[in-house]
This record gives sequence, structure tokens and C-alpha cells, in this order.
Amino acid sequence: MNNGAHTENWEFELYIAGDTFKSRNVVENLRMICNRHLNGHCHVRVVDLRKNPEMAAEKNIWSLPMLVKTGPGPEKILIGDLSRMENVLIGLELKSRPMKSEPVYRSPVKYNRL
Repeated sequence: MNNGAHTENWEFELYIAGDTFKSRNVVENLRMICNRHLNGHCHVRVVDLRKNPEMAAEKNIWSLPMLVKTGPGPEKILIGDLSRMENVLIGLELKSRPMKSEPVYRSPVKYNRL
């Protein structure tokens, strides 16, 4: 998990479809994650599948935008625009999942029919 000081380089492949608002947004979100949470130790390869459609089948891309973390550690795949920061950090194992609290016993609610 996040030890606070990331010194190793993180490798990412970001698959997008064209120069669209959504594509620019996901690139900016990834840039923000790299700067804020990885101290800039990132290498990002952006692949536009409109310019390189053969890579979709070659890399088994099934949804866009798709972020693939290729290192360090095991490969991780995240789908979407990366705007839900907490989910992205958990997905990249930069933040722990919140522990689920114990279930709270609640008495059954009675509804009256009208």
C-alpha cells in the first residue's frame, strides 16, 4: 500500500479513442494522479486506438478509456475516466480499501398499508 514516498517508476498504458473531451479528461486525471500520489515517477504511453485500431485486438482492449498499469508489480486494469479518485487509488493499490463496519442490528420496520 501507499508508504508515502514512491521512488520507483510506474509504467502505464492508456488506451483512448481520438482527441475528444473524454480522452483529454482521462489524460489530465492520470497526470494529476502521477503528480499527487506517485511523486511524478510515471511513464505513460498513450495509445489512440482510432490511429492504431489493430492494437485493440492485439492488446485485448474491450472498453475505453482503459488504463493498464504494467509495473511495478502485477498488471492492473482500470476502465473509465479516472475521475473517482478514491476508487482509482484503491484499484492501483495506493490506498487501502475501507474496512466494512460490523452490521448494525435494526429492528424490522413495520409499514402500514394505506
